[in-house]
Amino acid sequence: FEKPWRLDGLFLETVYIDNKVDNLILFFPNSQFTSRPENISSARIRGWEISFSLIADQLRLAGNYTHLETEDTGPIPFYRGNELPGRPTNDIALFVDYTLERWKLSYELHRIGSNFLDPANRQRVPAREIHNAAANLKPFGRALSLTVEGRNLADKRIGDVNGFPLPGRSFFATLSYQP
Repeated sequence: FEKPWRLDGLFLETVYIDNKVDNLILFFPNSQFTSRPENISSARIRGWEISFSLIADQLRLAGNYTHLETEDTGPIPFYRGNELPGRPTNDIALFVDYTLERWKLSYELHRIGSNFLDPANRQRVPAREIHNAAANLKPFGRALSLTVEGRNLADKRIGDVNGFPLPGRSFFATLSYQP
């Protein structure tokens, strides 16, 4: 029989959010490369977040889930009751690392729900999912490190919470030395 996995660490945290905010400043897209700040007067933000991590031998699993319900409570009738721009209702992130003697393999999944770009709730950024992976090698101990990383592996054409386009599939290699 092989030895069972040994649990080295466990973390679980839950946070409840309930904010009434006056003079809230939000950033709205102004052009392809800039955003402008705007005071929306007041808002209500409620929700919760769960974070966890588990470490068992060479495996680390971590993640978090955030659920937010936002509402513009300002005096402008056309905006009052609308969702706040740039605030997705659901946001999930999962991370898995597997470490061998000189290798570390990593995977990340980010699932961000749709959100609005404007206070009138007319322009919506669709939900997006991003897959990232990396491999790190330390061939001579801790001093020298080589990391090869792939981001947005599914090559999805997606935008961030402000609607600005994010890069498609990208690959990076990093060689570092720390004496």
